[in-house]
Amino acid sequence: MTAFNYLSELDQRFSSESGAVLASGNAIMRTLHFRVGRYDLLLPLDDSTEIISQINYSRIPISRPWLLGIASRRGQLLTLIDLKNFLFNSDPIKKIGKRRIIANKVGSNFLGFVVDHAVGLMNLQKSEFKDSYPQHWDSGLVNYLSGTYEENDVYFGVCDFRKMINDERFNETQKNYS
Repeated sequence: MTAFNYLSELDQRFSSESGAVLASGNAIMRTLHFRVGRYDLLLPLDDSTEIISQINYSRIPISRPWLLGIASRRGQLLTLIDLKNFLFNSDPIKKIGKRRIIANKVGSNFLGFVVDHAVGLMNLQKSEFKDSYPQHWDSGLVNYLSGTYEENDVYFGVCDFRKMINDERFNETQKNYS
């Protein structure tokens, strides 16, 4: 079998399977799975632009510890945010190191959220998402989620970064430096 034939076969198989899912009314959401602290989180791929492993950035003097600085990326200014420090008031990171940056365009803002680990992609059925959260989850995190997904007794929070940029703490920082 040639590579072309193999790819054609995969395309036909995927098209027929996804057509059956859509015909049954189960919409698929493609998400990026990442970790912050002890939490497994998801971000719809429509909300992310890229994952960056390293970037040079400039610190912003007299800013909140979770506001790491700004960087130039593809002709745009990218504001870098230490997501773990913002959500849980943990110790601020000194350098990005092995962490990853999830770049997003949220409204008119280009933001880079520094996360502990980018795990991979997950395709999930939208009908399996819930509006409830495990009781032991930190309220600092739950405020920025649009729901959860559970698989094999593991909960995944679905992030909504739009809720974050509307947070009073976030807006105070923007007022001081715009």
